[in-house]
Amino acid sequence: MRLITDTHVEEKMKEYQITRKDIEERMYEIFSYIPKSYDFVDTTIDKNDKTYRIQFRVCEINEDFIKIECLELSNYL
Repeated sequence: MRLITDTHVEEKMKEYQITRKDIEERMYEIFSYIPKSYDFVDTTIDKNDKTYRIQFRVCEINEDFIKIECLELSNYL
C-alpha cells in the first residue's frame, strides 16, 4: 500500500504533530484486508491525548500496489 497526502493534509499534520508514520500505521490497521473496491473510510486517530478525524480513500488498486489517499485530517469534536 502506498499513502498519498496533499499539501492541505501535510499542513494539518504539522499543526497537530502527527507524523506520516502515524497515518500509515492507522491506514494499515484500517486496511488489514486488500480492498476490492474504491472505498472511503472515515475514522479517528489518537495522538498527544487528543482524537483527530481522518478520512481515507482507496484511489487505485492493481496487482503490485494499492494507493490510498488521506483526504482529510481535522480536530474531532
